[in-house]
Amino acid sequence: MTTAPCSLNASRQRGAALFVGLILLILLALIGLASMQSTLLQERMAGNFRTVNLAFQNAEETLRLAEGRIQANANANLAFQPDRQDCAPIDYGTWLPPIAGAPSPAPATQTQKLDQCIATWTGGEFGQPRNVKVDDLYRVSSFAPDAGGSRAASAVVDSIYIP
Repeated sequence: MTTAPCSLNASRQRGAALFVGLILLILLALIGLASMQSTLLQERMAGNFRTVNLAFQNAEETLRLAEGRIQANANANLAFQPDRQDCAPIDYGTWLPPIAGAPSPAPATQTQKLDQCIATWTGGEFGQPRNVKVDDLYRVSSFAPDAGGSRAASAVVDSIYIP
């Protein structure tokens, strides 16, 4: 029994399979590098989101502590002494150190009595109930950096507080 000779001659092969295989390996390597870059970017974004969220939570905690001091004075029928008596807006830039490499300052709060800043108000307007006292109206502003104390993120939170 005789077999048919192979139609491909060994001298005519030029290594096309090797070339195609190398191209496919290069493409797979590029896809792997692109996915690693994407993963690193997503990890950085998640870390930045966490840092900003921690700064906001620190600022809100500082704000609630200041509101608690106002409420404690109101419960004891004591007059609360705010940090500011004027009606000027608060300059938030004063809370940050001017040097870019300086560490972030500690959490800070400013309280401002607003009742003298509001014109005569009879209540009941704009859907508000009439029993709101505007003689004890405070603006509480709070600043806090992220948990590490770096300048990576900081937050300012404001509230209008009526004890």
